[in-house]
Amino acid sequence: MQRILLSQKQIQVTTMLAFLHTIRFDEAMKIPFAVCLALSFLCPEASAMSRRGKMSISFHATGSDMESPRSIFKIPLPGETSPTIFRKVPEFSHEQIAAFHSFKAEDGITNGITLKLDFRGANALELLTRTRQGDILLAIVNGVPVEVLQVDTPVRDGIITIWKGVPDSVVDELRKKYPPIDKLAPVSSGDPDMIATTRHEKRIMMEEHRVRTEQDRIDANKSARKAEADALKPKE
Repeated sequence: MQRILLSQKQIQVTTMLAFLHTIRFDEAMKIPFAVCLALSFLCPEASAMSRRGKMSISFHATGSDMESPRSIFKIPLPGETSPTIFRKVPEFSHEQIAAFHSFKAEDGITNGITLKLDFRGANALELLTRTRQGDILLAIVNGVPVEVLQVDTPVRDGIITIWKGVPDSVVDELRKKYPPIDKLAPVSSGDPDMIATTRHEKRIMMEEHRVRTEQDRIDANKSARKAEADALKPKE
């Protein structure tokens, strides 16, 4: 999937969504557009707060002005003369994450994240990228639009990347809930492709990951102490 870069000015304009993202959709429609826009400029930090928890990641497909006004929102994108319409209901979100990998973004300030989606999320991603070639997908993190991706090829491995705009606090929350992609273990030893999907399975998976990580730390310390002791032994 290709990136469509958002300028800083466009990100500031589209942070009006952060305010809308913190309230119910039916309430959001009662708030004048101008008020939301003013809030995004006057208090961008406050607009990024979400009442839905410490972390919110969602991916939104484009919609149509023929759809209910309560089910869509509009934001300006690079090279477009009129705002682009997106659906409020995401195609998939942090609820469908199975594992992740974080890295420092090109801006040197924020982070990028690569997400491995669970069975439901992977199916939604494949269906979207297979049936909507040339379409775009908007990534929103804690109510702030951070990335626009263009669908150019089917994605069958359930992996999607947000290249920038992810704050450290979100990465910290991801670490608490999901293992690194390279440490992702199947829920069934008989099927290596069967990864955790339900919340219960993900909690068990994360606890097992913590146990393995702690055991690896203990083993590494033992090996280091043994190597140090061997180095101190007099040579014969």
